[in-house]
Amino acid sequence: MKLMQGIVLLAVFLIGVVASFYGVTVGSGGLVSISGLIFLGLSPQVAIATNRLAALGLISAGLYRFNQAKKVNYKLGFSLTLTTLIGSVVGANLLIQISEGLLEKIVGGLILVMLTVLLFKKELGIKAKLKELTVSRKILGYFFSLLIGVYIGFFGGGWSTLFSYLLILVFGQTFLESAGTRKIVGLFASLAALTVFVLNQKVNYLYGLTMFTGMALGSYLGASYALKKGNLWVKRLFIIVVFLSALKLMF
Repeated sequence: MKLMQGIVLLAVFLIGVVASFYGVTVGSGGLVSISGLIFLGLSPQVAIATNRLAALGLISAGLYRFNQAKKVNYKLGFSLTLTTLIGSVVGANLLIQISEGLLEKIVGGLILVMLTVLLFKKELGIKAKLKELTVSRKILGYFFSLLIGVYIGFFGGGWSTLFSYLLILVFGQTFLESAGTRKIVGLFASLAALTVFVLNQKVNYLYGLTMFTGMALGSYLGASYALKKGNLWVKRLFIIVVFLSALKLMF
C-alpha cells in the first residue's frame, strides 16, 4: 500500500515538473496538471483547488528566475493586478448563469483568432515595442485586464495565454517579459482563489504540496531554458501549445 502511494506521489511530482516546464513561459500548464490529478483519482473540483496550491510553486520559482534576468515589469504587473482582481470578483458573482462549455468555446475561438496575429506579425513579441504608451492604450489595456479578470473569476482555463496576448499586443512586451510580468497577476489571483478553496476544504494538501515541489523545479528549469533560448524559441513553443490548448477548450 505504501509502495503504491509512493508511486502515485512520484507521478504527481513528475506531472508538476512537466506542466510547469513549458507552462512557466507559454502558459496552459494547468490543462496538464489538472487533467493529471483527475486521472489519479481526484474529483474535478478538488483537482482544480489542489492545482491552485501547486501553481504557487510554478509562479514563485518562475518569478524569482525572471526577476534575476530583469524580465519583470513590477509597476505594470501590480497596476494590472488591481483591475484583474476587480474583474475576478465581478466574474465570480455575475457570470454564474453563463454555460461553462459555451465560455470555453468562446475563449478557445478568441485565442485562435489572436494566434493569427502572431503568425503574420513575425517581429511581434520578439523585440520590445511601445516604450511610450499613450493614455488611450493604457486605458484599453486596463479595460482588457478587467475582462480577463471576469473570465478568471468564472472559469480561468487559459487565462495566462490571454494575459500574454494583452502584454504583447497592447503593452509591447516580449514573450519573455510577458511571462515574467504576468507572474505578479498570477500570484495574487492564485492566492485569492486558494483562500476560497481552503475555507471550503477542497484542497488535497498531500498531492498539492508534492506537485508544488515538482512545479517549482520545473518552473525554474523551464524559465532558465527559455531565457537561454530566447524570445523566438518561446514564440514558436507558444504558438504550438496555444493552438493545442485552444482546440481542447473548443472541442
